Formats: sequence, structure tokens, C-alpha cells
Amino acid sequence: MYHIAYTSRAIGYISSVDLEELCHGSAAYNQLVGVTGLLVFDGVRYIQLIEGEASAVCPLMARIARDSRHDKIVYIIDGHTPRRAFENWDLACIGFKANLSGPQLLADVKTKVRNVTDIYIQASFIGFAALAK
Repeated sequence: MYHIAYTSRAIGYISSVDLEELCHGSAAYNQLVGVTGLLVFDGVRYIQLIEGEASAVCPLMARIARDSRHDKIVYIIDGHTPRRAFENWDLACIGFKANLSGPQLLADVKTKVRNVTDIYIQASFIGFAALAK
């Protein structure tokens, strides 16, 4: 099992419709290739963790890195893991609704990561959401 987490900066305006399409399309692709994960958007930045077999995760991350909707990618996790953190979601998305407040984003992230046993993953997502907006 392999996982990669990164943060990046959104480029340009992204509508809530575009975000929903991104989330649904990515979840469908992830299901096909056996990848699970969590994607959070705070209106300016993204944080995402993808996990699965390295043969699926690494090419997917290369594809994500080439996506013109974001830049300034910073990798925070890149390596093997004994188990999935988000095994129940092809891709869970948080922060993709218009006018989501910072406190609500933080509450939503805390709910999604509460059962994650890796405290580094929990801290990465909660810290990201705490600094939002």
C-alpha cells in the first residue's frame, strides 16, 4: 500500500459546479484504479491524500501534478503505509460548496478524519483546515 499527500494553490476562479465535477470525475476514476482518498479545498488551496497500490497512486499523482488548475505543489507524505486511512471513500471531498465558512470547513474535516489512526494525517488535514480563510 502506498500513499501521497500534498498541498497546492488553486489557479484562477473555480466555480462550485466545476468543483463538483472535479470531485465526481475523480471519484469515478479512483474507483476504476483502486485508489481512495480525501480532497479538501479552502477556496484558495487544496490538500489531498491518495492511497492504493503504488502502480496506481504514482501515475495518478503525476497526472494531478500536471493539472493546470493548481500549482505550488508541496508533498507532505510520499511512501508506503501499512493500511489505508480512507478506505471507505473513492474520494471524499470537503469545501466544495459555495460560501462554506472556515469554522464549518474545520468541523467537516475533523469529522472525516476522526477515525484515521495515523495522527500525522489527522494533523495535516486539521491544521490545513484550521488555517483556512
